[in-house]
Amino acid sequence: IQLARTGIIPGVKLNTQYNEKNFEFNPKDKLLIFTDGLFEEVNQFDSEFGEEYLFKIIKDNQEKPIQELIQICLTELNKFLDGK
Repeated sequence: IQLARTGIIPGVKLNTQYNEKNFEFNPKDKLLIFTDGLFEEVNQFDSEFGEEYLFKIIKDNQEKPIQELIQICLTELNKFLDGK
C-alpha cells in the first residue's frame, strides 16, 4: 500500500499536531521511506524522474529483497540522470 500524504514533515513547524496510525506487517512486507528529493530529480533534458515511475519500479520489483530493491531504484535513477 502507499500511505497518503497527511501534512507537513516533522520538525519543520513548532506546535504541529500529528495523527497516529497503526499498520500490521507480515514477514514478507517491506517499508520504503524516502523524501521527494528522490523522485523530483531532474535530468539534463529538464525531465523529472517522477513519483509514478519510482512507484512502477518498486511495484515491478516488490518481490526482491529490500537491499536489491533499493539498489534497483538507485540504478534506475542514475540511468535517468545520465539521460539513458
